[in-house]
Amino acid sequence: MYVDFLHLPHNPNSKSSTDFLVTEYLRLQEHLEALNGHHVSDDALNEAITLYNVNRALTRHLYDERARQPHLIRTSELYALVRVGNFLPVAQHTELLRRTVSDLPSRVGKQRDSI
Repeated sequence: MYVDFLHLPHNPNSKSSTDFLVTEYLRLQEHLEALNGHHVSDDALNEAITLYNVNRALTRHLYDERARQPHLIRTSELYALVRVGNFLPVAQHTELLRRTVSDLPSRVGKQRDSI
């Protein structure tokens, strides 16, 4: 298991904080490249960020739907969907979330008046 710490500037308003943070990001990138054995391009990084943002948006959407229509997706189902994201590649998890979101309108659940 790989563990690293990204050190953040203590004073983000100082003149040197930007340089320090860029240096930290580059250090982390070098460590990850050494671990994976290949260079991480800016395009690959941007693609990964976009994919994770989509994943988070879909997760947020499912939680919003759960709050709005709790009978369509049970808490245990939502928990399992989110939790499995820790073990699947993000692209695979994102596809699972997309399918779940698209299937929600066709689901039928018993509305209950309970806490």
